[in-house]
Amino acid sequence: PVYDRYQGTSVQVMHFCTLFDRNYACKGLALYKSLMANVPEGEATLHILALDDRTYDVVKNLKNTTTTKLEDLIAQTPGLAEAKDNRTWQELAWTLGSVWGLHCARKVGTICYLDADSFIMSEIGSSYWKYAKYPVALTPHRFAKKDEERLLPNGFYNVNFVMIGPGGIPFLEDWSKACIAWCYNRVEDWRMGDQKYTETLGEKHHAVDINELGINCGPWNAFQYKYSVENGIVYAEGLGRKDPLVVYHSHEFLHDINGNVIRRTNWDVTGEMAELIYAPYELLIKEVVREFLA
Repeated sequence: PVYDRYQGTSVQVMHFCTLFDRNYACKGLALYKSLMANVPEGEATLHILALDDRTYDVVKNLKNTTTTKLEDLIAQTPGLAEAKDNRTWQELAWTLGSVWGLHCARKVGTICYLDADSFIMSEIGSSYWKYAKYPVALTPHRFAKKDEERLLPNGFYNVNFVMIGPGGIPFLEDWSKACIAWCYNRVEDWRMGDQKYTETLGEKHHAVDINELGINCGPWNAFQYKYSVENGIVYAEGLGRKDPLVVYHSHEFLHDINGNVIRRTNWDVTGEMAELIYAPYELLIKEVVREFLA
């Protein structure tokens, strides 16, 4: 345990988990570097599920991480081998989020799942510990009103920054079991991928909503906000509140092998977003290429 400056008590190190393959390795390493830059030394561990051997070789020696191979998780998880054979690679990755989260939570207790294309932009500890006291904390998509009818069938929640605290393992057990049985890129009845499940399971397991604009802000909602910089921290303002940007979800971001941008997103990107969010992320992606993948 270390002394937690946010709660004034001794707590365990923050634990985060993620997963990626060679095609997402640059983004996953950008997540790693941005996370470690925004936590005190030694106070966070990132648990990485490597989806191929190339990724495992790149990340296995990173400081403040653990690394597990996909085949090892499959061997320990009933039904996962069959799931791997009956869905696309994207659908398998969606399936694995809940399975990997459960695997990590059983080992370390409190855990926060992050998608590999997350960009940590400021101090994350206060957000982590604020929601770590709940069994489950989930982030609403916060779609613009004009997009709700079209997009809400995909899920009220976005499954990034999924915070699991004491008592949260039953949620992960139910979620992973459901995803192993069915996790496809289509809306069918009350299901869609992995994220539609979180509505009913969140209610069942008393999940709380994460309302801060800066936690899992993404291009589907970011264009609604105004941005400013105060003391080096980017703030998002809208929907009646103002919050520091902590986790930006760089959904749809594409780059070439040298880290040059091919596409930021298919959503609208305002000038403020381009300057304050995407420009530093693009620099980080190029830094990762030079450091790890050149």
